[in-house]
Amino acid sequence: VGCHVGGLWYGAACYADDLILLAPARTAAVIMLECCEKYAADHNLQFSTDPNPEKSKSKCIFFCGKRTRLRKPDNLTLLGEQLPWVTTADHLGHVPHQSGTIDQDAQDSLRRQLA
Repeated sequence: VGCHVGGLWYGAACYADDLILLAPARTAAVIMLECCEKYAADHNLQFSTDPNPEKSKSKCIFFCGKRTRLRKPDNLTLLGEQLPWVTTADHLGHVPHQSGTIDQDAQDSLRRQLA
């Protein structure tokens, strides 16, 4: 389960305790989240979940490109908790945007370098 990005197949990217799942559709995301739930149960792990994005490390972002009027998929859950939808998500210091770009991330980085 995963999707193609730039001609390459991706399912997940991780480093230490940071994990990002890449799914082409809600049904694929549900399957991937169920795998995470089973792994967590088998290995006594917990995920940071809260409907409030400020309190939750686990979030959903819907990459829609320039088609910002597309309707987000129905809510996703992890361990029975609804995951919040966000327009940007910080992953390992990079901040992708729902537009599918990291333009804001690049601009912020440039501002920090010039300061």
